[in-house]
Amino acid sequence: MIQPLSIESIQKNYQADLNWRLRRHPQWTLSYELYRDTVIINRLTQRQSVNVPYMKKTLKTYLTQTNWPVDNEYESKSNDAQAELYLNAYWKECTERLRLDILEEVDRKQEWLYGRSFMKLNILDGWFHMEVIDPQDVLVDRYANPWDIQSGRRSTHIRIYRTLSDLKRNPLYDQAAIAELEVFYATEAGLVVAGQNALAAADAAQRMSDMGVPDVMRPVVGETYVELNECQQKVWDEDEQKDVIMVIVTANHTN
Repeated sequence: MIQPLSIESIQKNYQADLNWRLRRHPQWTLSYELYRDTVIINRLTQRQSVNVPYMKKTLKTYLTQTNWPVDNEYESKSNDAQAELYLNAYWKECTERLRLDILEEVDRKQEWLYGRSFMKLNILDGWFHMEVIDPQDVLVDRYANPWDIQSGRRSTHIRIYRTLSDLKRNPLYDQAAIAELEVFYATEAGLVVAGQNALAAADAAQRMSDMGVPDVMRPVVGETYVELNECQQKVWDEDEQKDVIMVIVTANHTN
């Protein structure tokens, strides 16, 4: 039997992991500003009137030296030519549909700028799906070993913005909780939160666009956006006598 986690415990873990990551934000911001060449020129300490984009040129050099192709070829060890043909055709379709060449470059950029990068893998409608997540949208367990993320008890994908209409159509979500969200967003406080979520979704989309992804989602005008947090938490199973992973989805940190 698995003991369910309380909202209070989820909120406490969320805040602890967020505070632990906040200490890195000043360095991340500085690295990003240097890469975008948006640093402020100080005439009192600099003789030149322009800023030399050393960081951008260095990063471009690094990217050209680590540019690996994504057009992999798979060989069947059982000499099944038909299976080999299907697998390679499937991978080629995934490469083109997901634009893996662009995602691979974004992944390397984020690793160079922030020291970390995260990929989210899934199967949607029978198709392999992969997305590169902004490091500022991932929280790792405060007590995880820096060199082994698997040692952590949890990881959380935060700031997942979905429209309320999409949540209602998804049978995987608790419809009773969705009904509570509808009531909340009809209030004055809910309208304020919805506006903040729409602006945050636009900001996140713009950051990914700046990193090289041209086809990111843009907020839809007239829709109510809900912030979801998806936590993958290790919990102890008394029957199995081992840790199992529980996926916990909360809306606005409370539902």
